[in-house]
Amino acid sequence: RLALSQLLLQPKSTTPAIWLLDEPKNGLDSFYCLALENVMEDHLRSGGRIIAATHQPMCEHLSPQIVQLGIN
Repeated sequence: RLALSQLLLQPKSTTPAIWLLDEPKNGLDSFYCLALENVMEDHLRSGGRIIAATHQPMCEHLSPQIVQLGIN
């Protein structure tokens, strides 16, 4: 949560183009999960990219290139 806060508080001009997120929704309640997805959507819309490793479902509208890996 601290890393997300630092990322979100940066001025837009210094925000990294690629966000690498590990379990970004971990520890967030449903309100803040939705808020995070909105921020992620804004970042993607402005040309940014996101690589996220998560066990929790992400909104499919965030990217047409969501890749789900599983163990068979």
